[in-house]
Amino acid sequence: MQSNSSELQRKIMAVAAVVIGLCMIYVFPEQGMRTLKIALENVMERLIPFDPDFYPAVPILGATYSAWMIILYLCGALAICLAPAVYKGQEWARATLMGLTAVPAVAGMTMLIPWMVLVVSDYSNGPVKGILPPPEDTALLPPVFFTMIIGLIFYYVFLFSDKASIKEKFIRLIPYTFLGIVAGMVFMNGQHGVRYFIFIPELLRAGADGIMGSAAPNMESLNNLGNFFTNLDHYDAIGLVKTSQATIDAGNLAVTKEAVYDPNTLV
Repeated sequence: MQSNSSELQRKIMAVAAVVIGLCMIYVFPEQGMRTLKIALENVMERLIPFDPDFYPAVPILGATYSAWMIILYLCGALAICLAPAVYKGQEWARATLMGLTAVPAVAGMTMLIPWMVLVVSDYSNGPVKGILPPPEDTALLPPVFFTMIIGLIFYYVFLFSDKASIKEKFIRLIPYTFLGIVAGMVFMNGQHGVRYFIFIPELLRAGADGIMGSAAPNMESLNNLGNFFTNLDHYDAIGLVKTSQATIDAGNLAVTKEAVYDPNTLV
């Protein structure tokens, strides 16, 4: 890399490695936690009491946000350690730092989407009665939005810090940007798929014959989906998944024979 970047560019990358490293250690996890707390507050107080279909957001976000915060911290520490190597012109260090700075960019995007679904979306006019609109003082963008923007800025710093022409850098911009977008959307689709697995728990139980899904639906509910952010150690998965839309509309939660889903409540 030394022959393909100037001394000024190497200095910029070294400083950028330290700055983004400190941000990933001290700033981004805090932004993620604040976003998570506000999202869970809206889910628990504004949505779940009227539509339990929203409950899978609690264990899913609790697990994924926690993972992102830990990964951000580790990536930040590694970025600081790589600052001397990138200053010396090591090609592998620049490539590694570009990957590390992609983490907050992708993490910010994946943590931003649940905010749009659970916090700022207005379900008060939807099919489920009783859900209140978002509070008037709710910010349109979550705290973690700045994690995505700052991560993306430093990602481009390492991507473009060489002597390539403007045309070459522009061509490079397109695939490397869309690579991150695809990564974020794939992760979100994965979360969406997990939502279905969690909310159809009877299909995950094996009966005495060892066949998955053959267990009786009136067995004890799953108890391993508790969430320490909300102090919930247990929830009645079967009871929630069997709640009918009619009883929700009436304001009463009751167990019925068939599960009723509504696209408006998928998270």
